[in-house]
Amino acid sequence: MIPGLRSVVLVLIAGLSCVRLQAQSIRITVRAGDKELLSDSTEVNTRVNGHITIRSVRFYLSDVRLVRSGAVVWRDSQPAHLIDLRDPAHAVLSFPEGLSYDSLYFRFGTDSLLNVSGALGGDLDPAHGMYWAWNSGYIHCKIEGATERSNAPHHAIEYHLGGYLPPHASSREVRLPAGNELVLDLAEFLEAIKPAEQPAVNTPGLEAVRLCEVLARSFRMLP
Repeated sequence: MIPGLRSVVLVLIAGLSCVRLQAQSIRITVRAGDKELLSDSTEVNTRVNGHITIRSVRFYLSDVRLVRSGAVVWRDSQPAHLIDLRDPAHAVLSFPEGLSYDSLYFRFGTDSLLNVSGALGGDLDPAHGMYWAWNSGYIHCKIEGATERSNAPHHAIEYHLGGYLPPHASSREVRLPAGNELVLDLAEFLEAIKPAEQPAVNTPGLEAVRLCEVLARSFRMLP
């Protein structure tokens, strides 16, 4: 090959390699129907439970994978991502550009392996307040706010949902088509809670399982 031409080819190859390694990302947002929830507090009007003010939403996504025709083409090296409504800059899933995929797979919450591994670091650090020391397990999701229907002090509602041991294992696998924005839509969840009877859920159990199932099917992907 002509020396000059060889140099040009090498530069082009290097350039293409750089393009493939650039990060591609999926933004993660939290909504209630058409209303995007803000980082401080958002009021939502529900059919069953009246007006609800949402003040905090935090949840784990773990074992993130990109899939094409049923085969995994990329698996996230980070075991779990803590998504926090108060930290929208961190609410992003990043992966190498140039991958061909048709589906996004992830687990809502954390699986049993992470829960029996003890307290970990990064987004799984107990300092984030998403770990039950008394139960040696992670909280999959925290949703907090207030509604007049609640009989708790200050009309508070507090749903700290977790559990990894049968029969109350509550993390769920989610599969969605490819897209650019991953949405957790709380509309169904806010209709499904029972603030007048149970304004707080803070332990694994049937209610935590029921609400986690509602949340897991409330994810959708936007183009």
